[in-house]
Amino acid sequence: MTGTEARGRRAVWSRAVVARSAVAALAACGGLEFENHPPQAKLGGATDFGSVPVGTSKRLTVFLGNGEIGVETWETLRAISITVEGPDLSFETACPDSLPQANVCSIDLAWTPSSAYVLAGRVRVLSNAPSSPTTLALSGSSTR
Repeated sequence: MTGTEARGRRAVWSRAVVARSAVAALAACGGLEFENHPPQAKLGGATDFGSVPVGTSKRLTVFLGNGEIGVETWETLRAISITVEGPDLSFETACPDSLPQANVCSIDLAWTPSSAYVLAGRVRVLSNAPSSPTTLALSGSSTR
């Protein structure tokens, strides 16, 4: 590394330290406020079981998340109650009763069709989120 490169790196590092110190000082004296958001339940993942022969079982995993990663804060998602709606649907694992900011839990679903039909089901999550209930549509078709 040349002397010019070393001086350039020190200058960049120095500016970063000064900026970080300024943000910390503003936050300490109350001059920088971060907004606290209510919990935000988000459901996602695979939603189509595809074609499943009658009498067999197929599994899917969907995910429940709360808020986003970042400077903003999100309240903890609480009182989580999960149900699945639709014939022959069940869940094998569910989330804990609460989910802190930027955390995700998996919900393992199973579909074991007892006859030939097209599935139009959903996962439903009740919680303390203002948008509760949160739902995610599930689909599939069973074959003989």
